[in-house]
Amino acid sequence: FISRYIKVGGVEPCTSGIVPFDFKSKHFGSVTFYDFSGHREYYSSHSNIFDNPATQGGIFILVTNISEASYFSSLLYWLKFLESSANTLYHIIVVCSHSDRVSSSCRKDCITKISNLIFNYPMIAGISTLDCRYPSSTREIKDMLKIFCQSMRENIKVDYFSKLLLTILSEFFKNKTLITLSNVIHAITTSILSSILQVDRLDDGLIKYLDTLNSSGHILFMKNPKEMLNSWIILSKAKFLSEVQTLQYNTSSNTGLVTYSQLKEAANSKG
Repeated sequence: FISRYIKVGGVEPCTSGIVPFDFKSKHFGSVTFYDFSGHREYYSSHSNIFDNPATQGGIFILVTNISEASYFSSLLYWLKFLESSANTLYHIIVVCSHSDRVSSSCRKDCITKISNLIFNYPMIAGISTLDCRYPSSTREIKDMLKIFCQSMRENIKVDYFSKLLLTILSEFFKNKTLITLSNVIHAITTSILSSILQVDRLDDGLIKYLDTLNSSGHILFMKNPKEMLNSWIILSKAKFLSEVQTLQYNTSSNTGLVTYSQLKEAANSKG
């Protein structure tokens, strides 16, 4: 019986801010997971995800410990938090953890109670119980994620020219985190694909392609209306967010605010 349990190691007991990591598989495709901290002092960092157009319309996994008496009020708090913070459509999977510490009747009551919330919170797309001692207990969550990832990709259409631009960016700016719009124009004009893309200056067509890649999550396009050529294109959202997190909680002012010059210097120093 004991051999059916699994041992888990190398896991940090607490998350500081937001910890991103990239994951690829034949079932999920290429996705980025963001591990949010549940501590109040890090709540301000969540806007880095919610206000980011490239990460909107994602999948949120809310984990609630059903062995605690306050699990339902805590779940309601986070549902309201997501409802007020996220600015677009998204899926929520509610995971009831520590299910092994409650009776079977209690588990059923929890599922029923949470299911009744769907009327007021229609973004709840799935509910699952979790016993971390068994590897098989995560299978239901994985199946939900596969379905939602596939559904989201089917709703995102990237045109041929936007894909072509992404190919140019990938070739010219390998291992780069941040580039400017002027860098993009230079890369296009010197590429062998320039005759196909037919963009050699700042125009609406180029902005449209970048907006498409931004909406599909391939890049983060941060426009500078006053100086469009100095607009930022973030090629690696995970690395960029990591820099934001580091600066946000190591800044000497302790305000959590990061200046433009600080962020630009950090991004350039690491590619």
